[in-house]
Amino acid sequence: MGDNRSEFAEAASWRGGRYEYYDDWNEWQRTRAIIGLSYMALGTLMRTMPPQTTTVVIQERTYYYTEDTYFQKTYHGSEVAYEAITPPVGATVDRLPQDYTRLTLNGTVYYAAGGIYYHQIGSVYEVVPEPF
Repeated sequence: MGDNRSEFAEAASWRGGRYEYYDDWNEWQRTRAIIGLSYMALGTLMRTMPPQTTTVVIQERTYYYTEDTYFQKTYHGSEVAYEAITPPVGATVDRLPQDYTRLTLNGTVYYAAGGIYYHQIGSVYEVVPEPF
């Protein structure tokens, strides 16, 4: 199989003057360590997911979750890729993004980051619709 980076780049989001695309999770981890990333940019495409990925079904749609990032399977031509997406309403995350803001509305505490709202349930945070 040949190198399909240019084909996948067309399907990826433009980030910081370049497309984000990784052949596998190990490549992402190496890049992350070199440039100090703490999260995966939305629109990043992965050719494969790591073994510790959890499959999650929310409202009859299948998502993949690993290291605080949700992915959705996508196709470009006949090639399968996994795209980093905004977590869907109903999804849970183990920890909040670093840049969150704490909000209280009618006595209920919410956390907001990047236009996504969370509500703590036990030790996890559930993505909820905008509470306003």
